[in-house]
Amino acid sequence: MGATVTSFYFLCFLLTVIIVHYIVPQKLQWCVLLLASIAYYLLSGNGILILYPVLTCLTAWLCTRQIGKAQEQSVKRIWMIAAVCLLIGTLVVLKYVNFGINTINGMAYLFGGGQVVSGFHFLIPLGISFYTFSVLGYVIDVYNGIAVPQKSLWKLMTYGMYFPAILSGPIMKYREDAEQFFTPHPFDYKQVTFGMQRMLWGFFKTLVISERMNLIVNTVYGDYYTYQGAYIWLATVCYAFQLYTNFSGCMDIVLGISEIFGIRLPENFETPFFSKTISEYWRRWHITLGVWM
Repeated sequence: MGATVTSFYFLCFLLTVIIVHYIVPQKLQWCVLLLASIAYYLLSGNGILILYPVLTCLTAWLCTRQIGKAQEQSVKRIWMIAAVCLLIGTLVVLKYVNFGINTINGMAYLFGGGQVVSGFHFLIPLGISFYTFSVLGYVIDVYNGIAVPQKSLWKLMTYGMYFPAILSGPIMKYREDAEQFFTPHPFDYKQVTFGMQRMLWGFFKTLVISERMNLIVNTVYGDYYTYQGAYIWLATVCYAFQLYTNFSGCMDIVLGISEIFGIRLPENFETPFFSKTISEYWRRWHITLGVWM
């Protein structure tokens, strides 16, 4: 199955999940989301990679249970640090160790040397950054007393492995977003149609605007000898809009899907090109990451 939210197979999968979601008793809707998220992982690539998000949620669940039971602040801090080290450590090893190794080897080649360190061959699971930050935020919320430890591992997995948000985000806040996953949602025609409209707008931005911008960018950047001067500036501007419409379009699709399920997730983009300063631009570009940090 295509992993991206714009693929035909994903849309067929999504339609099936939506139908089942509103057919089953409302108290079981969160179970449908959990099973759909598990199926999404298993169908989107190497099925064994589902162990990563499962173990991430299990680690967070075990550590927060101990934080909730502990009476002394020092003990709570130990469990919080353990969770942070395990979750961030896994993320760093899988995503950034090879980047560091390639940088070292590149510097060595630059100064006339050879390969210094050999890289590792890791299979990186889908959306590891997004689910790691979302689950890590839950751990920190519990440690700070903002959230209550989740008793059910399955419910924590429903929150942490939510399949529409696994590739594009947003990074969720447990204290603000989690309860929506477990609350019964009767079919709401207005909310469902709004979600579909949001999805269509996202498809238009991603498949129409972004693709047209990509055509210009590839044409100019692929032939520097023919296209120079103003063409380079035009391609640079188009590249910025291509990135924005692609990322924000996928985000619109994710938020639209969530609306259909009765879940309202935080916005991730807020017209960044209308910012007055660079810092304001970055605050508007990836809002949930900035808030999380």
